[in-house]
Amino acid sequence: MLIFLLILISIVLAFLFFLVNYRYSNQSRQLLLLKNNIADVIKYKSPNKIMLTTENAALQQVLVEINHLYEQKINAELKVLDQEEMNKKMLANISHDLKTPLTVILGYAELLQSSPEINSESVEEKVLKIQKNAKEVLKVIDAFFDLMKLESGDFLFQSEPVDISELCREEIINYYEVLQSEGFQVDLNIPDKQVLITADSTALKRVLGNLIQNAVRYGGDGKYLKLKVWENENGCYIEVIDKGKGIVEDKQDKVFERLFTLEDSRNKKYQGSGLGLTITKRLIEAMNGSISLKSIPYVETAFTVYLKK
Repeated sequence: MLIFLLILISIVLAFLFFLVNYRYSNQSRQLLLLKNNIADVIKYKSPNKIMLTTENAALQQVLVEINHLYEQKINAELKVLDQEEMNKKMLANISHDLKTPLTVILGYAELLQSSPEINSESVEEKVLKIQKNAKEVLKVIDAFFDLMKLESGDFLFQSEPVDISELCREEIINYYEVLQSEGFQVDLNIPDKQVLITADSTALKRVLGNLIQNAVRYGGDGKYLKLKVWENENGCYIEVIDKGKGIVEDKQDKVFERLFTLEDSRNKKYQGSGLGLTITKRLIEAMNGSISLKSIPYVETAFTVYLKK
């Protein structure tokens, strides 16, 4: 009887040893296969997930985490490529916008230098044109550096009580001559009473100025501009509306992207760096606000700014 028990125990131990050894060998093969799969994915830069058939729960979880990390790596690489493409476009746009006024400046400077007998009236006219184009160069450079400051968090804001009604009235007056010379019908819907919020007045003027300039530049065909202000218990709204060519639906979600410009914005009539609306959006978001766009070409294009009280 004792001998029989010893034989039975030996058989059980041998089976357990075989089972453990089999599982260890099987896990080793699975781990080796996993390593080879990972090596192949890295070597050939495959976008596919790493696959492995296993009943081991722990190994399955490891595989899930590896695929998650790999997916993050692919997404990070795609973002880098997108950023590089945006930077190339940014340099191309800025180069264009700097080249045009600089060419004018150099042309008039050379003309003045090569024409010693030019009369004083003509000299003054050309100097004014040089000055105007030099200011255009500075505007492009300032817009570029302002965007860099906003995206790096280095743009300084000052919180103060601001009367939105008064600010809008003052800003639209600054564009009175431009709007009149372009033949715009101007429709103002601004409350007589104060509409107070806490914000940065300089940043808000920049926002409103960008939206008005955008309406004049791209909405000029409609010869109409409306500036509307209203409020509720939570905040206030500023809306700039034009009836120009507008923005087609498939491009409306891109207009606030850095350096996005419409196809004809490279024309002299529509010259712009592609930074204005991006800066506008960044400024508003930095003041805990939001901006939205609704556009039906040649019917109504409305940019609506919301600011919390």
